[in-house]
Amino acid sequence: MRFRQLDYVARVESTSDYLKAFIESGKARMAVAEEQTGGRGRFGRSWHSPAGMGLYASYLCFPASEVGRAEDLTRAAALGVVRAIGAWSETGAPLRIKLPNDVLIRDKKCAGILIEMGTQSDRIQWAIIGIGVNLFHRSFPDELASTATSLSLEGIRVPNLMTFCRELTRQLERTLSSLEQGQRRQLTVDFQEYVLAGGGNKR
Repeated sequence: MRFRQLDYVARVESTSDYLKAFIESGKARMAVAEEQTGGRGRFGRSWHSPAGMGLYASYLCFPASEVGRAEDLTRAAALGVVRAIGAWSETGAPLRIKLPNDVLIRDKKCAGILIEMGTQSDRIQWAIIGIGVNLFHRSFPDELASTATSLSLEGIRVPNLMTFCRELTRQLERTLSSLEQGQRRQLTVDFQEYVLAGGGNKR
């Protein structure tokens, strides 16, 4: 799996919605935004996406898998995020995955994943993996202050947005390729190493 086409947009409602215009191309593609005005998480919740503070990226892919294996995509994405953050963490910050789609540092959310897909019969036709990572935030709105954090606040220094994006893309390509090559069991084992004890709640 390779994402050779990158669209960088300064401001967009949602990188995932942006990529939906390219589904019929049948080609893998990614989009990165400087700012999202309508970023969202699960159940229609908004994702705090101020300009220049985080990575707001989406990846369009065409996995040859059954609908019943959709969870594998979330696992691949979460593992890619954890590995990308870990590549920059000199302090060995305790990274955990809170099921089904949050990445935590010291029990605070630093990244989220939202996957949308199209299906036909029992097959996945396309999938868009939306990923938001808090990179440079120094503060959050009151309603998020007690539950959210950023790499910067945790002492993880990332040179710039696109440098981190390249590492994330490399790690995501790696985990998705593992699925393509039938290495589902090993990916699940690697994923489980990071899962928060007790699994967290599926909010």
